[in-house]
Amino acid sequence: MSPSEETIEDLFRAYEAAIVSALDPDHGRVDPALACLERGRSAVVMTAWNPGFERPSIEVNRSANDRLRRTLDEHGCDLWRADGFDPQMSMSEEGFLAWEMDVELACQIGRQFGQFAIYAYDRDGVRRVVAC
Repeated sequence: MSPSEETIEDLFRAYEAAIVSALDPDHGRVDPALACLERGRSAVVMTAWNPGFERPSIEVNRSANDRLRRTLDEHGCDLWRADGFDPQMSMSEEGFLAWEMDVELACQIGRQFGQFAIYAYDRDGVRRVVAC
């Protein structure tokens, strides 16, 4: 299916199936669910890549993600780098894990960057896709 034929339902199925990895500055790559459980803290994971049905170039995506990082920094977030992968690990998107960020604020920021959803992890490491 080409991106122009994607539906919102297709995108949300892809979000649900995605593999998310975060970069712990002290321990390397980790599953955000396990990091939340270990720390007893909630987190959100978000990106500025591929807003909605758009599929911009890598350069445009990275520029948008740089703007997202600056926005998250303005909110004083403790950030880790995070990446989302399709189940076959053939496609990835760069993003950020923001510790203890309010989900509604994360969705508001996500909307500013054209995102349909973010990932929210609770203190027990339970992940949910939250529509923005």
